[in-house]
Amino acid sequence: MNVFKAILFLLFYFPLNSYNQLAHVKLAETPVINLKRGEQIIATIKFEIAREFHIMSDNPGIENFLPTTFKIEPVKEIEFGKIIFPASSTFKIKGTEEIFNVFDSTIIIKIPVSAGKKVVKGKYESKGNLFYQACDNRKCYFPKEFKFPVTIIVK
Repeated sequence: MNVFKAILFLLFYFPLNSYNQLAHVKLAETPVINLKRGEQIIATIKFEIAREFHIMSDNPGIENFLPTTFKIEPVKEIEFGKIIFPASSTFKIKGTEEIFNVFDSTIIIKIPVSAGKKVVKGKYESKGNLFYQACDNRKCYFPKEFKFPVTIIVK
């Protein structure tokens, strides 16, 4: 009987688990930010959204939908400014009247980055976090966090 329970568990757990791990968003490339001491630049981080999906914009326009947010962990002597999201498009789920703002296909997020004049030259590692809620043409899914490495090189 225990073998039967184990087989049932495997049949139900893995398909559900793999579905829950569906990646709606991925990085186009691992971010590497290059800048000089005392310099401020606008870094770009490019994300690709899976075909037939979209994610809520940073301002979905409807109270119950969660906005996309983006953060980078602080690094000593390196400052990150206010995130600049791209323009969004509008979308309506079939069978509803609500229209909301979304990102689809590819999005490029811009972030001002500055290195202090006294920062030590070298390579710094940080972590980025994109929080998003994905939807398809019929429904929206539970929100997810997409964490990824960010390399900063100060010359």
